[in-house]
Amino acid sequence: SKGGTSESAENIQLLCARHNLQKSDKII
Repeated sequence: SKGGTSESAENIQLLCARHNLQKSDKII
């Protein structure tokens, strides 16, 4: 269960990073 939670957390961070990159691109 711990491994699954860690994987989900990493996925969320990746999604947030991609979303932030998209926002920065739009702002620029």
